[in-house]
Amino acid sequence: MDAEYDVNMLSTSLNECILRGLLSIDDLKVLHMDRNEYYGEESTSLNLNKLWTRFRGNDKLLPYLGASRDYSMDMNPRFSLVNGNLVHVLIHTNITHSLNFNVVDGRYVFTEGKIHKVPTNNMVALHPPLIGLFAQRRAHNFFHLCAKLQ
Repeated sequence: MDAEYDVNMLSTSLNECILRGLLSIDDLKVLHMDRNEYYGEESTSLNLNKLWTRFRGNDKLLPYLGASRDYSMDMNPRFSLVNGNLVHVLIHTNITHSLNFNVVDGRYVFTEGKIHKVPTNNMVALHPPLIGLFAQRRAHNFFHLCAKLQ
């Protein structure tokens, strides 16, 4: 680490990554470090092993949970519109190599001590325990309308 840098950054959150990209475009030499063993600060996604260590310390991982690689828990979930301004900034700053873009397979919420799947289509909307009867019907109609628009 004998090199000289124009800017030293001590966080790898999304804001710092965007700033690093902008500074790099201006040909500034940036040293970008993080205190964690993972990249992304509060915006990171952790596999099961890292998630377990973060919240349970040295407790033994429960074997019935399956493979660590089958899990990816966002510490601060973020959604970007496919053609939104944020996507254009990320591409312009060339930090997309540090990010993963994925299709969302499902959404879950934890409430009243249980995990519930958030309804994502008109059939599932009629059965969740998350919302009341009238809201279920409105959700069903909304998803049905969206399906017609495709």
